[in-house]
Amino acid sequence: MKSMSFFLALGAVASLALTPASFAAVSCPDRAPAAITAPLTEGGRACQNAIAKAAASYVKTQVKTTAGCMAKNVPGTCPSVKDTEKAQKAALKARDAVIKACSGGELADLTTSYDVVTDPATVASCTVSQNNVESRLIAFQVNGTPGQINSNKERLKCVKTLNGSGVKYALAALQAINKCLAANIKAGTLGDLAPVCVGRYLGNTFVNPTDVKTAEALGKARDKVESSISKACTPMAPSFFHAVYACPGALTVADLQTCIACGTWDSSLSILAAQYSETGTLVTPGTDALQNAINAAAPNAKLLIASGTYQEDVSITSNVLHSGTQLVGCGGASGDRPKLQPPTLGGPYLNGVFAAGVDGLGFQSLEVSGGWEENGIFVTGANGVSFRDLVTDGGDGSAACVGGGNDGAACSSTSECPAGICVDSVSTYGIFPVESSNVLVELSSATQIRDAGIYVGSCEGVVMRYNTATGNVAGMELENSSDGVVHNNYMAQNVGGLLVFKLPGPFVQRGHDHDVLFNVIESNDATPNFGKPGTTVADIPPGTGVVILSTRNTDYHHNIVVDNNTYGFAVIDQQAFDVLAGGALGGVFSHTCATPDPPFEKCNPANAAVDCPLSASCVLDQKLEDNSIYTNTVSGNGTNPAPGSVQPGNAVYAVVEEDPGGNNNCFNGTTPAKPLGNTTVSNCGF
Repeated sequence: MKSMSFFLALGAVASLALTPASFAAVSCPDRAPAAITAPLTEGGRACQNAIAKAAASYVKTQVKTTAGCMAKNVPGTCPSVKDTEKAQKAALKARDAVIKACSGGELADLTTSYDVVTDPATVASCTVSQNNVESRLIAFQVNGTPGQINSNKERLKCVKTLNGSGVKYALAALQAINKCLAANIKAGTLGDLAPVCVGRYLGNTFVNPTDVKTAEALGKARDKVESSISKACTPMAPSFFHAVYACPGALTVADLQTCIACGTWDSSLSILAAQYSETGTLVTPGTDALQNAINAAAPNAKLLIASGTYQEDVSITSNVLHSGTQLVGCGGASGDRPKLQPPTLGGPYLNGVFAAGVDGLGFQSLEVSGGWEENGIFVTGANGVSFRDLVTDGGDGSAACVGGGNDGAACSSTSECPAGICVDSVSTYGIFPVESSNVLVELSSATQIRDAGIYVGSCEGVVMRYNTATGNVAGMELENSSDGVVHNNYMAQNVGGLLVFKLPGPFVQRGHDHDVLFNVIESNDATPNFGKPGTTVADIPPGTGVVILSTRNTDYHHNIVVDNNTYGFAVIDQQAFDVLAGGALGGVFSHTCATPDPPFEKCNPANAAVDCPLSASCVLDQKLEDNSIYTNTVSGNGTNPAPGSVQPGNAVYAVVEEDPGGNNNCFNGTTPAKPLGNTTVSNCGF
């Protein structure tokens, strides 16, 4: 069994040594807060405090509402309509408070980049939108995607405590810091207030703020969260730590304490930075506004994108000029993210954003919609790219029947498409990073995509977490990549929920060392398959939960895979897939060069001497091997299978072995797979 480390995945450090400089046992990664300075005028100080107070009030509402809903309800129901309305009402209340305090020119006296903004409503929108992302992240960090993988009472008590104590800790720490900063800003205290009121981690040890009361409050809050977790989770049997959705990879109480304390602290610093230390440059709607702002920006620029519609396609292709560029949308808290849509004239418009060879890019709180002809956001050749809180919709508003008797005809509902489906889906992918490393996709959603709503391909070092994919052909896909962690995502009402593939087409022939856990994959029942003809996903049977294709050394565990019409898990290699899908791969399977040629590079057996100059050997490499599928909740699948599907049910296993008997794939604690043909299924050795 391969064990994914939560701490390695997030860059955390799990040392538990007590030192005199720390207020608690937990050790977290080094991170200093952004500098915070008080405005020089009384009006500026009052305005700054109003911004922070209003945003802090929103954070409290959003964290408590989101975490509370997730703790009580089943997957796919949070946030409820009522919860969304409550959060948006809190965002509007924050806006009104900032307008009241900052409408007399006080913004010009701020010590942040907001000093050149004239509209206090925009300042509130940008601040609260960024706080919204971190508030939602805190709620997920302390809870995970809701789902009961085990009803053990000790586990449930631990899970409940992680949620409640984590929320209380985050809010108590922010309250203490905000109170200290408000007092010092009001008094006009000079210099950087972060060391006074916030503190920092240095050498993985916490350095207290110099304000004694704040240091005591932070210490009390941290001690309380650690004590609560210890009391609630210590009695839990070791085997149940794997089933705590909040902290993937946690194996001990100390791991849980570190996970909750460090994760919420990191988000808290980001919340404070948006309130007190903004550095971004505001961009407002206009002709080519986004492209012009990017062209004018220096490396590591942060662009705050105001709410509104931006009808332009954006290109980012110079690493020298634009590495580290962050496109951060405002309006996310009030449901008014900036909308990136195709221009009304000209075209074709393939991508909302096209980025190539640029490192350190970030995309946050944007809505990419309107039916881009290929992809919402396409990134290739990047080291370090993040997609956070994105809303992607591949429809263009002109629905048509796909399949059935009225194929191609305009429609307003599926009832007008006998044996077909009514969709306005145009785009191939929503979020689409390829041939990149250190990729993060979180808190994002995708719908109406004709291939994969959220796709990561030919990448190394991937984290896909807390995302929602509904109404796509494939909800989420991790293809020809390595070292991916896919956790706490929700996929429903797609043709297929989650695809973890190694395909023969891409130049990069990776497909190994993933950890796929804590995902909820239910009711993927869209039919018929409306994928673009000729694509691999166009051959996925409607009603498929998870497809595992030719991966290696990967764990699939503690997932909830239920009520998918055809398959729960379909575990298969390329050659078997080609047979069962009617030649979808055209008889072409993965081949790579033998050593000493570089690993994972595609080659053609007929051209081995050229493709593999060192070994002159191009070998078949399509194996499905060393995968462990265990402790998943798999039920109710295969009850209404797609026509022509082979042996539908909770799990099916089909392998054409390169090395008979040597594949070492296993199932444990999961509904046993039904092997096809002469393939065999083994039990995991644990």
